[in-house]
Amino acid sequence: MAWNVEYTDEFEQWWNSLDEQEQEEIDRKVHPRRSAILLVGGDKTGDAGWYDRYVPVADDLFDKHLQELEESDGEKL
Repeated sequence: MAWNVEYTDEFEQWWNSLDEQEQEEIDRKVHPRRSAILLVGGDKTGDAGWYDRYVPVADDLFDKHLQELEESDGEKL
């Protein structure tokens, strides 16, 4: 199944600097089912500390999501 992915010129330059093995490692870490998952949301307007607070929350939620997938699929992701 193909994804429609949009990215910046800066990202493309960085991605193209990676070798094939590095690209595959990153690709596998995105999401095992090749699906997008929305983890957190909020209004960042005027809140300089938003990312400092919510990136760790999103990381924890993604870890929990992967654990739930492992339990339901019966295999390590």
